[in-house]
Amino acid sequence: MMAHVFLFFLAGAACLHAQARDTAAAAAVAHENGKARFAHGDIQGALGAYRHALKLDPQRISAHLDLGLALYQRGDGEGALTAFRTALRLDPEHAPAHMYLGALLYSRRDIEGGVRAYRRAIQLDPGLVQ
Repeated sequence: MMAHVFLFFLAGAACLHAQARDTAAAAAVAHENGKARFAHGDIQGALGAYRHALKLDPQRISAHLDLGLALYQRGDGEGALTAFRTALRLDPEHAPAHMYLGALLYSRRDIEGGVRAYRRAIQLDPGLVQ
């Protein structure tokens, strides 16, 4: 009886692992679809794809950043700000997220906030100095 329970547990764990792997793969496909749409100027399509990727994998930092860029391109500065801050909440040491936040804040005439974010980005990745 105990062996059956253990095998059932292993089978269930394997199934959950495969399901998580499939979900991560689907999120990656949706994210790549969004990037392709963005590159071709389909901002609305890109937004839908990025949001779908994030529904599947809310921890996907790069999708939050790309969502923020697309929202900014569409003129939604508040949405972009939320996306960049979400990425930083997930990983406070993510240099590109600080860089994008700095650019957004600077564009909104928050010079001090922009400079702070740029400095943090450069501190984390000196290669971003350009």
